Amino acid sequence: MGPIAVSGGFDPLHAQHVAFFEQASKYGPLTVILNSDAWLIRKKGFYCQCWNDRRKIIESMRFVTHVEPGD
Repeated sequence: MGPIAVSGGFDPLHAQHVAFFEQASKYGPLTVILNSDAWLIRKKGFYCQCWNDRRKIIESMRFVTHVEPGD
C-alpha cells in the first residue's frame, strides 16, 4: 500500500488520537500533518500544547513515520 497522511490539530493529544494513528498506519507509512498553534487559535481561540510538544509526542509513536507542519 502507498503512504498515508492524516491531519489535524491533535490538541490536546489523547488516547483516541493514538488509536487513530495506529489504525491509519496499517494502510501504509503514516505521515501526520500537524496544524499550527495559529490554526488552533483560529479554530478554538487557544491551544493546550504548543506545536513542538505535540510534534515530539507524535514523532515518538512507533507507528508514525513522519510529522509535517500544516496550517
